[in-house]
Amino acid sequence: MGGFLVTPSMVIKCLAAIALGESRLDGALDLVRARWNAEPVKRGAAAHLSLRAAALHRSEAALDWLVSFVGDADRASEHVAIAELGAYRNNARQRKRLRGVVAERGNPRLGAANAKAFPPPTPGT
Repeated sequence: MGGFLVTPSMVIKCLAAIALGESRLDGALDLVRARWNAEPVKRGAAAHLSLRAAALHRSEAALDWLVSFVGDADRASEHVAIAELGAYRNNARQRKRLRGVVAERGNPRLGAANAKAFPPPTPGT
């Protein structure tokens, strides 16, 4: 399955990344991370497919990896990682964790991205 991440077809890359992420297998996350590390330029949809796959993986290791991008990656990748983590906006632990990392970085741009991905919960939900 990992070989499909390097095909010229964007559709096949996308489907492979989604399948790997949804599988939740440890080896699948290893393939996704290896693809990210092999990508020379971390821009565009092809590179950021790895971040989407990690969010779909839902493991602690995948979430740890996504959080590690905040403040340590290029601007586009930081924003994509925060947006992907936004899928966990109803998870109080993930919300608190990311808020802490963003606060530690002290970057208003990251704070704005975090506020967009993790809006305050509405009362009664």
